[in-house]
Amino acid sequence: IYQRHRLTNRHHIINNIFISLMKNVFKLSNELKIEGSQSFERLVGNLCEPNTQNILTISNGGSTKDSDINNSLLQIKSGLRKYLPILICNYIKFYLQYQINIIIKPSLDNVIYKMIDLLTLNELNFINKVLDQQSRVVFKNIYEDYKKFYKWKDE
Repeated sequence: IYQRHRLTNRHHIINNIFISLMKNVFKLSNELKIEGSQSFERLVGNLCEPNTQNILTISNGGSTKDSDINNSLLQIKSGLRKYLPILICNYIKFYLQYQINIIIKPSLDNVIYKMIDLLTLNELNFINKVLDQQSRVVFKNIYEDYKKFYKWKDE
């Protein structure tokens, strides 16, 4: 229970930090240079797409198995999915609250797309249910753009 509680607290802290950073990116978008928004995009990318070299899964003889790395990545992403809906709902809130400078919009689009990319249909439906009507319309448009411009398609 203690380890589970620590993980919850860690994710709570991470959520608070990311929400605060996200709010400042939106709030200061007219003053922010493109490098600032790209830095935030990289930070979210590191959260959503962990580097396999940083995963310490050691097997016999000190070598790392691909299956161990894949299992660790799946566990990390599964744990992260529990907290991404909160980040996405806050993203939409800030999207509606602040006017976004067109220069940083592509970085912000990539931020939300990276978060959406990790979610299952259940989490997407949960987000849709908790949003108010205006936010739901924004989320629907973002999700349509995600499917159109970001999600890989096998054609």
